[in-house]
Amino acid sequence: MREEAGRKVHQVALTREGRPWTLPLTKGRACLRPTGFGPLEEDHLVLFPNLHHAVVPAMEALVERFVLAWLR
Repeated sequence: MREEAGRKVHQVALTREGRPWTLPLTKGRACLRPTGFGPLEEDHLVLFPNLHHAVVPAMEALVERFVLAWLR
């Protein structure tokens, strides 16, 4: 939807520790086209394939980075 509106959307898959995901993406996750991180001011889709309804420090740190960039 955001891409249809002309926005660049950076897509990345991370492990629950915040490192790049290197295993194959399966099921509904297979549609992800990893592009890596771009400028924090642009749109990002971050997927944690092995995160099963939990919040981990890597996720909190990532959200904090984006919120701080958005507030600037």
